[in-house]
Amino acid sequence: TIHPSSAESSEPSSKPSLLPTIHPSSAPTNVGSSSPSSSPSISTSPTNSCPFPFDMVNPRSGKVVNVDQEECLNGTYINIWDRLDNGGQVWCYDSATKAIINIKCNMALGIPTNANCAVSNINLKLYSRDGSTAQGFTAVGEGTAVSEGIVGQTLENVEITNEKCPHSINIELAQSTDNGTNLIVWPTHGKWNQKWTIVYLSSVPPSLAPSVAPSVPPSNA
Repeated sequence: TIHPSSAESSEPSSKPSLLPTIHPSSAPTNVGSSSPSSSPSISTSPTNSCPFPFDMVNPRSGKVVNVDQEECLNGTYINIWDRLDNGGQVWCYDSATKAIINIKCNMALGIPTNANCAVSNINLKLYSRDGSTAQGFTAVGEGTAVSEGIVGQTLENVEITNEKCPHSINIELAQSTDNGTNLIVWPTHGKWNQKWTIVYLSSVPPSLAPSVAPSVPPSNA
């Protein structure tokens, strides 16, 4: 059961942007702007090639960003879980659309395209890729921009901010580190439940990659 958040909040921080340009090697070549006014053509073809896969670890809890039950469905909730090295926890970044793409589902993290940004606690879910700013994210933290992922490299103390609503990925219920705790986007406050370490992995085992393209059409839900 997903509950509205009472997460901590404060004034947004202003730190230099880190934009890892880590492209899935089969990323579409005709992707348009992430502006809401554009209508890019997004490939939903599966790929088992991801040159710079990574996971996202919350340092305090030690848990990673996780697709609930590994379900490749529009609207699947995103939570934290112990690292299981499964496909629901491995990601790639498409710098053209700024989408964080789950390598198993070939679907993107996002919020509803009609989300009201005045609402603080917006659930983070999995969606078919549509190139919208609702699925765009920027990594902001300490360090310098990198041109590509490097095996074994980590980006630490990172806040991951949505392009549509300028809020960061946030562990709901700020004191909880339990498996299954929901992820939302919440106004940036710089506390531990919005901090992530991006860890580049050595490879994506074939078992983690999708074998069929997602059949669910893009949704604005």
